[in-house]
Amino acid sequence: MFDRSRQATDFYNDGARCLRMGQFAEAITMLQISISLNPEKPDAFAALCLAAHEDSQHDLLYASVMRLFDLPDRAAVQRGTAVNYYDSGFYLEAVTCALESLTIRPDEALGNYILGRSYLALNMFAEAERVLGRALELAPDFKVVESHLTWLKTYLSIPECERIPLLETDRSVPMHQHPLDIREMEKYPFAADSLKDLFGK
Repeated sequence: MFDRSRQATDFYNDGARCLRMGQFAEAITMLQISISLNPEKPDAFAALCLAAHEDSQHDLLYASVMRLFDLPDRAAVQRGTAVNYYDSGFYLEAVTCALESLTIRPDEALGNYILGRSYLALNMFAEAERVLGRALELAPDFKVVESHLTWLKTYLSIPECERIPLLETDRSVPMHQHPLDIREMEKYPFAADSLKDLFGK
């Protein structure tokens, strides 16, 4: 007998794994299948918000956030809303929503990632490193977080007086991309190769 709920959970788990691995198009497909099997699963919509952002599918992100508001899961709603704020460049609002989601579900890896990435956009490096580290503790296979932490440690290893100022991010820059202008990295040969390996730039 076909168990729609179990199948939905299996596709959600596969989608969440793809999202953590940085396979965003695959994550979107899996999460959409999960939602088609169980349209009342808030975590799938919240994860789809993040996958859509990372894949620069802004219309899908907005539609997913709107659908979340019909579901009775405050943590998932706030997580999705945080991604939407980040996508629009409202980083303080993203932090507020991500924090609210984590007061309800503090051990949610995606919520910690969204918060850490929002801190990073605000140049709050210590907070970003702490929260991203927590996300990686909760999900050791979260390769996107691992890349961010490696990038952040590389950036912080540069003497502060010599660091290139971070560029202002905008809604067209997905969370998983680093905000350094790679054209300036020849100033730091030891960091340039590391960053190019990580982000393929």
